[in-house]
Amino acid sequence: MTISSSWHRFRRPLLVAVVGFAPLAATAEDASFKDLQLSANGFVLRAKSAEISGSSLSRTTVEAALKNGDPAKLVEQLGKLGATSITFGDFQLERTQGGPPKTLGFGKLVLTGVSGGKIRALQGAEGKWQIGAGQQSQFASLAASELDAAFLLRLLGEQAEPADVSQPLVASAVMERFESRPGGALWLSAQKITLKDMRVTPQGQSRFGALGALEISEMRMPLPAGGAPASKGEVRLRSLIVGADKPTSDDVPTRYRAKLEDLSVPLPESDPSPTIRNLRGLGLEAIVASAGLEGTWQPGKKELTFERLGVAIQNLGTITLSGRLANVAPDVFTQTGTAATEQWGQALVETMSVVLRNTGLYERAVARTAKNSGRSVDDVKAQVTTVSTQTIRQMTAGLTDKTVPDAMIRFFEAPRSLTVSIAPKAGAKLPLSALLARGGMAAMTDKVQIRAVAE
Repeated sequence: MTISSSWHRFRRPLLVAVVGFAPLAATAEDASFKDLQLSANGFVLRAKSAEISGSSLSRTTVEAALKNGDPAKLVEQLGKLGATSITFGDFQLERTQGGPPKTLGFGKLVLTGVSGGKIRALQGAEGKWQIGAGQQSQFASLAASELDAAFLLRLLGEQAEPADVSQPLVASAVMERFESRPGGALWLSAQKITLKDMRVTPQGQSRFGALGALEISEMRMPLPAGGAPASKGEVRLRSLIVGADKPTSDDVPTRYRAKLEDLSVPLPESDPSPTIRNLRGLGLEAIVASAGLEGTWQPGKKELTFERLGVAIQNLGTITLSGRLANVAPDVFTQTGTAATEQWGQALVETMSVVLRNTGLYERAVARTAKNSGRSVDDVKAQVTTVSTQTIRQMTAGLTDKTVPDAMIRFFEAPRSLTVSIAPKAGAKLPLSALLARGGMAAMTDKVQIRAVAE
């Protein structure tokens, strides 16, 4: 995936003083400083206090570098610093030129194991991020492990050379109790934001590809105003996971995940829009949905397996697709546009199934119809069965194999679950492109084995 960095103007010459770029010397020293301030390239780093433990440079050398008014000399000297730990009190990094002021701050920031441009552990508390005077974000804590700070600074400073392979950036990073107010009545909060096994490929022009996993838990935001009067309430999301990881030596991910759990959108009684009114007519006060995509790719077999691709809506129903595709080349993941589409067209369907489950939609729709028409629930059910049976029979009149239509009729008579699966007959091949084409299924009936079960 491709990401644009919003921090691309943070420059390496200033931040190098924070992380160091040299291994520890044989003789370590400690040093402490008050009211530290460093300036370079339109940025200012401030800290009420700074304590360096196990410094690879002598205190005298560090003091001389800090007192030097030449930014280049400052970078040259502090660039040699390694340390067991560096602790900042009331840390603040501010961009003072090139647009609205941007400030990153911590009440306390501790860097542990600083050596060779890498930080073994980072721990920050009372964090804040602010753009101008109105856009503010804050978080209770930030913890990271195995951070390649030198690489990060090259990325943020647009100094990383474009590459064909990825490089590890951070093993894990966890931000807790995040809140953001971009302006006006908008706001966003999350209990926890986690990055795992992040690898980055510089692509130039403030763009880079990323591998790894992002997890966000307990997210909340205001319900978008709609209709008149404006609706009140908030949208909640229990969990969001997006991941592309376990890459091959060529940086092609072999595991893919995209999961959204318990997205709750209220249906305000005061909202006059037809969609909201119809949903409330089903007896719902909120839509609670979950969706997911989970898949694995085996490069040796060129086989892609979808363990799950589906959507579930609480108290209504679920639809889930699963299957296995053969002849899936790595180009389908690395190419874009027409090239990727052509590669997908060469994939072969080995198995594919769809499962439809009723968890309340049928009963709620019948009850609403009965109430609005003044009829009994049994009368409405009988009509639904009659109409659906006639419609299915008409649509499948030319089929000699009645497996699917018979299963569909049984499902509408007593809606619980309906499973339809396909696989190639012995010796046949099912190109994905042909199957998805208009009339593809009908044109390939002699090559497809279909199974349908209503339970």
